[in-house]
Amino acid sequence: MTVTSPDDMYGLNVECFEAFFQTMYERQLIWKRRFIDKKESPWTTDAIFKKFKFTNVYRELDRNSQYCINKIIKPNANGSLENLIWKTLVFRLFNNTQTFDAASKHWPCGIPDYDKYLEQKTKYADFMKELSKNGNIFTNAYFVWSLPNSGYTRAYCFTNIVLPELHTLIHQIIDVCRNCTEPYDIIKVLRKLPGVGSFISFELYNDLLYINKFTNHNLIPFSPNDYVNVGPGSKAGCRLIFPDIKVSGCYKKAMYKLLELACEQLHKISLSNSESMPYAEYDPKTESYHASDKFNLTIGNIEHWLCEYSKYYSLASKHKRSQRKFRPSSNSDLYS
Repeated sequence: MTVTSPDDMYGLNVECFEAFFQTMYERQLIWKRRFIDKKESPWTTDAIFKKFKFTNVYRELDRNSQYCINKIIKPNANGSLENLIWKTLVFRLFNNTQTFDAASKHWPCGIPDYDKYLEQKTKYADFMKELSKNGNIFTNAYFVWSLPNSGYTRAYCFTNIVLPELHTLIHQIIDVCRNCTEPYDIIKVLRKLPGVGSFISFELYNDLLYINKFTNHNLIPFSPNDYVNVGPGSKAGCRLIFPDIKVSGCYKKAMYKLLELACEQLHKISLSNSESMPYAEYDPKTESYHASDKFNLTIGNIEHWLCEYSKYYSLASKHKRSQRKFRPSSNSDLYS
């Protein structure tokens, strides 16, 4: 196979290049068979996908993102922009649906409204402290970050340090979203939050993009293809495909090249399997997803799947890696 690209594709590993798109294709078929076709499991014959958990190719289809979209963003879409951004970012900082289900018995969507937060700050912190005694109130999907302040519990740091700081930054976040000249201007403001680095700021940025997509607000003047963060997982995936990458700045070039080649490669795979790549398409009229043959992947999908592909490769190569075994949740919704 000949692939033209910057710097001769940094030493293309053809086997991994093809496997990257093949696994992406197969993961989307799993989504389609399960949620669109409503088939019973198993949804794949792939031994690795059957045994281990992998996130969706589309971040927005994952359980926590769907929760954020349907239970945080949409219910607050017609209120103030301050409250919408505030609740969206608070959710992602914890990124645990059970935490907000429990807190929703006391606050709308499990979070004090932006204009009432200061008077309810202590009560909210006390609630989270008590809730944390019964289990982890943060995500298990990844380690959120190191404690912003050593000597305190993570629950204390978030509710007494991070959330108050976020509350003071909301108007600055709105201002930079409306007046910035490049996406990284937004990232820089998000990184002012204690403990927030490049990975979490990119997660928060993606959630702000959801406000563009799932509400009538035109918050961010950029498309999902205008910015990507290169994290450790995506770097690992890149190095499998392009083993000669030496300079950090080359990773983004390689990711954008993969995006450029994705439509053609996935079309070839579709033809060889006699089944189209089922791109996930959201219909705002029905507020539901359907499978489409129209290419709509973004640079975020490429970055995201590079992380997952590196996991797949390690498991397929029988390398030891901690990976949660897959236990499907309810078939009645889009969460996976």
